[in-house]
Amino acid sequence: MALLLGTKTRVLMAMRKEAKRRGLSVKGYMEAATPDEMITLIHEVDPTVNPAEIVPGLPDLPAVDVTQWGMPPKQALSTDLSRPVPVIGSVVAAARARDWRPAADLLHRCYGDWAMRAAVVHALGEAAADDATWLQGWRAAAGPHDRHLAVVDAHGLLWLAWKLRGNKQGELTSAEQHDAFQQTILRAEAAAQRATELAPDDPTPWYTLVTLARGLGYDEHTFSASGGRCRPATRCTAPGTSSR
Repeated sequence: MALLLGTKTRVLMAMRKEAKRRGLSVKGYMEAATPDEMITLIHEVDPTVNPAEIVPGLPDLPAVDVTQWGMPPKQALSTDLSRPVPVIGSVVAAARARDWRPAADLLHRCYGDWAMRAAVVHALGEAAADDATWLQGWRAAAGPHDRHLAVVDAHGLLWLAWKLRGNKQGELTSAEQHDAFQQTILRAEAAAQRATELAPDDPTPWYTLVTLARGLGYDEHTFSASGGRCRPATRCTAPGTSSR
């Protein structure tokens, strides 16, 4: 998932986009680009990273010391949601057993704790992409206006889009996979927009919108035109951080 992608994966996504702009494959781009061009691209993704750690052979440039501006060192930060959180694990297990009620209860209780909510939605979205039967039961019981259901539904569709596409490079992805990805990610976009309407103060569906916009290769103009921008009253933070 793009929300949790490591720097190397995000750089690869940026390379694919630049290669497409130049009419090249990723391999062709890497052969044609100068070291300075690649360093610039890498630092656009993450200005603190050493380019040599991303692409072997590039100059070994020390990482930027962000502490000089009063920011915490990179090693003190974490967006890793892979570490098990017992309460999240239990609601995911219940969902996979087709009981949606623990998920609904936890999302209700953690509303306002955006870091926790992001982690819960991320995990439940993956479960929904594997089998959405429990979501259908939730929808039948709660109706179409449940803000907790809406955000999980949107993120689940995002997970599903990437599952349908697969993780191979574009030239190794079939037309059927590409079409399924496009159709599903557009459904995810509509669902995420709906989730923002049901919970205007919740930044969580914006994580989904930002991620899918990157997956669709939106430029700044397209992203803004699609409505994919944070509202002034909402501070969008990365999963694993708090907006408070």
